[in-house]
Amino acid sequence: MRISWRTLVLYGLIVARGQSAFIEFTDSATFNATVSGVVLQDFEVVSGFPLAPAGLDFIDATIDLSTPGGDSDVSLQDFGNGFGQAIGGRSGGAIDNFLPVLISFSAPYYAVGFDDLDLTSTPAEFAIITVNFAAGPPVTFNRFELDSDFSTAAFFGIWSTIPITSVEVYSADNIGDPPGSRANLIDNLVYSRIAAVPEPATWVTSAAALALLIARRRLRR
Repeated sequence: MRISWRTLVLYGLIVARGQSAFIEFTDSATFNATVSGVVLQDFEVVSGFPLAPAGLDFIDATIDLSTPGGDSDVSLQDFGNGFGQAIGGRSGGAIDNFLPVLISFSAPYYAVGFDDLDLTSTPAEFAIITVNFAAGPPVTFNRFELDSDFSTAAFFGIWSTIPITSVEVYSADNIGDPPGSRANLIDNLVYSRIAAVPEPATWVTSAAALALLIARRRLRR
């Protein structure tokens, strides 16, 4: 049996799409126990970061921090409440926590997570998080309600089978709202350069796709 190059390309696209899977995390303990090679950045002075308030535009040569709609860096701020220093938006060289924080990766990173911190005592505040991948469309997560207890953070984490190119986060009154209605900070950034392993269901889907293509080929003959 011979399969044309068009069929092989189509199969390759199906497999690649099927392997573009990710695992979402809502607590840091599970993230750290599941993801391999995790690195933590807590933004504290003892960890080598500047004393707040100060600007911060990168963590290393492959991780850039910026404020969409604002400056090319972010602001280090003293949040306290058991968290110490954290990062938020920056505009005109001043703190602007109503703007998003953008974390961009210029090397292959497959996992990223952080604590999203609430800055107001009013409940029903949501973290709007958009993740961009090296292939495929971006995915937006907006199901995390931030607690009005300042000592409680809403953790978000993701582990992907393909590289993550950027993560943008801001807070809003309602799911789907644009930036500007609420302020927030993020802390305890974690990331890894080790890819997630596709679940068995992914390989089953790929095998089924190949079987379908072979069947179609036979019918044409």
